[in-house]
Amino acid sequence: MLALLFKTWMRRGELLSLDLGDVNLVENTIRLKPTAKKSDRTLFMDDEAAYMLRRWFRVRDALNKRKDTALFLSTWGYRISRNDGLFAISCG
Repeated sequence: MLALLFKTWMRRGELLSLDLGDVNLVENTIRLKPTAKKSDRTLFMDDEAAYMLRRWFRVRDALNKRKDTALFLSTWGYRISRNDGLFAISCG
């Protein structure tokens, strides 16, 4: 998660709101959801970030017992929120 934040310069809330369908590993792009101030935006990632996401997908599949569409899941299989554990401490 941190590597993706640093490599794409997206905000924490944008990262946590990502779904699987927002990531395109063929074109190495991430589509951010529109907000009140910004429309759809597309971010580009390098090959290293795409490699890390491919590895995460394998781990994520084992965690996703609830069939959640969130890109990042907790060990319980729920979407990670901004107030969860280490992520809340390290990023704000």
